Amino acid sequence: VAFRKTHPLVKPPLQGIDIVKSVYTTSASSGGTLIHPTGTKIAIPEKAFVDDAGNPVTGSVIIDYREFRDPVDIMVSGIPMVYDSGGIKSDFESAGMFEINASAGGKEVFLANGKKVDIEFAVVDTASTYNFYRLDEKMGWKYEEALGQTDEQAQEPEVQEQFQADHDYLPALAFRNSTLNSLRNRPARVDTTDFETRYSDLTYKNETKAYDLNLNKNYSSHLYLEKVVSTKNYTCFIIRKRFRSNRLNPELSAFGRMVWKTTDAVKSKAIKRLFRKKKSGINDLRIYRNGSDFTMEFKTNDGFKTVGVEPVRLAGKKTKAYPRQLLKSRYRLYTRLLEQRKRKMTRMIERRLELEKRWNAKLAGDSVRCWNKLRPRMNTHQQSMNYKQWVDFCRAYKFEAPSDASRLIMAATQYQKVAFQRLSVVRFGIFNCDHTLPLPEPQQVFAICESPDGTRAQVQNIYLLDKNKNMVLNYSAFTRGDPVAIAFGRFHNYILFAVDWNGNLLIADEHAFKSRKVIGQQAFFQATPIGDGPMTPQEIRSQVNLYKKQ
Repeated sequence: VAFRKTHPLVKPPLQGIDIVKSVYTTSASSGGTLIHPTGTKIAIPEKAFVDDAGNPVTGSVIIDYREFRDPVDIMVSGIPMVYDSGGIKSDFESAGMFEINASAGGKEVFLANGKKVDIEFAVVDTASTYNFYRLDEKMGWKYEEALGQTDEQAQEPEVQEQFQADHDYLPALAFRNSTLNSLRNRPARVDTTDFETRYSDLTYKNETKAYDLNLNKNYSSHLYLEKVVSTKNYTCFIIRKRFRSNRLNPELSAFGRMVWKTTDAVKSKAIKRLFRKKKSGINDLRIYRNGSDFTMEFKTNDGFKTVGVEPVRLAGKKTKAYPRQLLKSRYRLYTRLLEQRKRKMTRMIERRLELEKRWNAKLAGDSVRCWNKLRPRMNTHQQSMNYKQWVDFCRAYKFEAPSDASRLIMAATQYQKVAFQRLSVVRFGIFNCDHTLPLPEPQQVFAICESPDGTRAQVQNIYLLDKNKNMVLNYSAFTRGDPVAIAFGRFHNYILFAVDWNGNLLIADEHAFKSRKVIGQQAFFQATPIGDGPMTPQEIRSQVNLYKKQ
C-alpha cells in the first residue's frame, strides 16, 4: 500500500521532480539486512516496529530509502542546507545524506523504545571533520554526533553480487572507462536537414544557424523590411538584417542596398506586418525573376507571403527603374551566390558526418579492446554474450539520460571504491553527514537573471552548485518580480540554477559570474533556459557535467 512521508521544511523547487525512493520489504518479527545499490547496508533488528499508538507491528514492513549524493540530488530534493546554531547560520558541505521511513498497510510505523537501526552508510567524502545531523520537522537540523574516521574499503563480494544482479552496471562502466577521453572530444551534433527542406519546412526556423552565430535560438526571425517611401499606390523598402553579424543570406549582397518597390497592393494585415520590425517574423526569403518582373517570397511564422516587386532608384518620392541588363546581371549573381550557399552547407554536413563516422569507428575499436580485457571480470550472464550482444546491452541500459556520455559517467560513479560510516538511528527521517563551511570572502548582490536575448526572468529561487565542493547555496525571492539576494565565495566556482515562478529552469556557468553586469548592488547574470518540459534529475545532472567539462 502506497505511503509517502512529507516534511514541512522540505520544498522541492521543481514540481513533479524528486529523487526516487528504493522500496524494500522486511519482516517485523525477524528483521533483516537491506543492501542499497551504492553499497549502504541497513540492519533492521527483530521486533523493532510499533504503530502510532505504541502497539507492536507484525507481518511485513515496507522500508523506503533514498540517498542524496551530489549537489543535483540536494537541489532537486529541496532539503534545506543551512545549519542554525544559536542564531548563527552556516552552509553545509555534505558527505552524503539519506532518508529512511517505514510503513505497514499504508500507515507510518515507528521504532520501538530501545530499538535502533544500524547503517553502514556509503559516504562520498572520507574526511574526519563531518558530523551527523537529523532534520527536525519544526526546528531544522539537529546535531546528533561527531563521525570521525571512515572505513574505506572495496565493496564486499555479496554487495557486488546483488549490485550486479539488480542493476548490471559493469558493462556500462567498462564502456565508459575506455571511451571517456573520446567522449569529451565528441564532434558537435550534426544538423542533417538539407538546404531546400530548411526553407520549405515552416517548422524549421534557422535554429541551428542562429546557434552557430552564437545567437539566441528564439531569434529565428533575422530579417525585416524598412519602409523608405509609402504612398497609396506603392511602398518602397530596403531589406534589413536584425544583427550585424548575420551572414545567413549572403546572396542578398548581389542587390546591395537596392530599394524595392511593391507592384502589388499592400492591403492585407499579413503583408503589412512584414514592414514592422518587431513583428515581421521573416525567417528567410527568396527572390524570383520572370522576364522583367520580380517576386519576393517571405518565409514567416504564419506561412509563406508573396509580394510583386521591382528594384528602383529614388529621387525624392519619385522612382526610376534600373537598366534591364543591369538587373539581369544582378539576378544571375544572386542565383550563383544562392547556389554557392547550398553547396557550402552540403559540404559542411558531409564533413561533419564523416568526422562523426570516424569518431564512432574509433569508439568501436576502443570498445572491442575494452571488452576483451573485461571478460574475466564479467558475471556469467555477461560472459555468455558476444561483442555485438554486449554493445546492444550497453545501448539498452536502464539509465534515463539524454546522451551516452552522461549515462556512462553516471554509471561509473556507482561502481567505485566505497567508504563507509557506521551510524545508528533511533527514529526515521532525513539524516546527513555534513560539516559547516564558511564562504571565503563572501560577495553579496541582488541577482537578476537575463536570457541571452536580454529578456529578464522572474526568478523565484536561485541555487549555486559548487563545482569544487559537495554543497548547494539556496536563495529565494521575497515577492514575484524582485531580484534575489544571494551570497557566494569570491574564489569558488559555481554553476547557477534559477527557477522562475512558472517552474522553468535556467542555467549559467562560472563565466556568468565573471562577466556579470553590476549596477549598484544589482548584478545581472546571463542564464540560458534549459528543457522544454519537466526534466529528470539525470538530465539536470548531464547539464552540470556539460559545464564541468568547459
